Amino acid sequence: MTKHLLDAAVADSELIVVEMGNPITPDWENAASQFNATLATTNLLERSRGSYLLTVSVFMIVSSLRANGYDHMEAVGKGQKWLNQCVRVLDYGDTDSVELCTLNVVQGPDGTLDTQNLKPTQTDDRLHSTIAVSYSARFKA
Repeated sequence: MTKHLLDAAVADSELIVVEMGNPITPDWENAASQFNATLATTNLLERSRGSYLLTVSVFMIVSSLRANGYDHMEAVGKGQKWLNQCVRVLDYGDTDSVELCTLNVVQGPDGTLDTQNLKPTQTDDRLHSTIAVSYSARFKA
């Protein structure tokens, strides 16, 4: 998941911090839009002998300079685009990487991701939004 998000951000010329995946840098701290993702939960459940269900939840905070709300909404759209993609799960093993499964986005009843715009305080110089998404995959091992 970390690699997927880092690659997606680079493709859009943005900087992202993925918790426990890469450090906060001065460039990220000074960016007009900041993307901060956390892998909230990861669960692996054996449904039957050798058949597994993998679920992953990701929580992203998008923060943008308060001066332009349109730029903030564009940044939120980028975060939604990155999170609204299937993610390949690889087992790197000893020599070769093997695809275990593909995590599929679990969307809400209206087909969208859970996105909330937070009201800034009087002293806050940034606008903030959150995006929460869950993924699931079934695979045999």
